[in-house]
Amino acid sequence: MYRDCLDANRSISFEQYIIRDDHIGMRFLNMFLQKARQGVAVRLIFDRIGSRTVFTSPLIQAIRNSGGRVTFYNPIGWHNLFLPSTWFPRDHVKSLLIDGYVSYVGGVCLADYMKDWQDMYVRMTNMSLRDALSPGDEFDIRFSMPHRARYPIYEELLTRINRATDNVFLATPYFLPPDTLRIALLHAVRRNVDVRIMITEKSDIPLAVHVSRSYFPSLIESGLRIFSYRREVFHAKYAVIDGNWAMLGSANIDYLSLLRNRETELFISDPETVDILKQNFLFDLRYCEELRPDFLRFVPASAKFTGYLGRSLKRVI
Repeated sequence: MYRDCLDANRSISFEQYIIRDDHIGMRFLNMFLQKARQGVAVRLIFDRIGSRTVFTSPLIQAIRNSGGRVTFYNPIGWHNLFLPSTWFPRDHVKSLLIDGYVSYVGGVCLADYMKDWQDMYVRMTNMSLRDALSPGDEFDIRFSMPHRARYPIYEELLTRINRATDNVFLATPYFLPPDTLRIALLHAVRRNVDVRIMITEKSDIPLAVHVSRSYFPSLIESGLRIFSYRREVFHAKYAVIDGNWAMLGSANIDYLSLLRNRETELFISDPETVDILKQNFLFDLRYCEELRPDFLRFVPASAKFTGYLGRSLKRVI
């Protein structure tokens, strides 16, 4: 990403949930400043919460002074500090478009503490995000826009799961599915579809993990197979269904990503790319522990208590 941005001649459009005021974040901001001074049209959208540490960075104003555009999505200030309902949606997108030619879509944020995580981006050349917008193509970009009546990412995922005949593989750091999705997965199991969910054991948001785990015993007893990735933090977000369709992007399998936040997903029907994702999923299973219905016996009581207590927050974590 950094090298491609350095090569930019005309434009850089970057949308990111988290960019931090650390080595990686500052390296990118300095590069954006350099490109703006060279006359490249630099357009940046950062989430006000996820990227809060760079909000007051002198580099932000320097980029603006050099002709770049920097916007912070859904700011929280004194006017709505005590109105939690206004804190959402968040801009959870992680996408990049360079010179209308090189595109990135995925789940990677720009922060030192994330640099060794298991994560994934798709890099596309000879095809801009605009070119990928035609439904039915082998690569199809979809955006979830808050406050719209429809949820194209969620609806497509539901449709694919409801049609699945062989397998459904979901990789997500946070698994708190809306009820309709949970029911669709359970119905798939009853149709003898092989449903496997890969989640992270380590996380930067322990509350989300504890709440997720509180639901797992009943899901496992109903036939879902849940695998806990035991190496580094697992942050990749993708799905492979029946070996002929996949999606990859910024959305977690939870309420916020699927029903509230701004998200971007790449829908893939190209056989070679789908197979790469499927093989990647099966490879990572080697570093997972499959959870059993009684796995909570080995979880500390404090974590179990936090999980059950936190269920009331499942729509906002």
